[in-house]
Amino acid sequence: MEEVKIWIRNAQTRLTTSSSSIEVEDLFGRNPNIQQEIRETQTNINRLNR
Repeated sequence: MEEVKIWIRNAQTRLTTSSSSIEVEDLFGRNPNIQQEIRETQTNINRLNR
């Protein structure tokens, strides 16, 4: 659970430091590492919610 909180905090920091939502969408759309991180985090959150 702590890892998830840290990841979310880091992700929020990355998002708030971006200059526009279009850039953020671009980043998420084109960066396979971030997409993979999101999938893994969603999987972990789903496990925690069971």
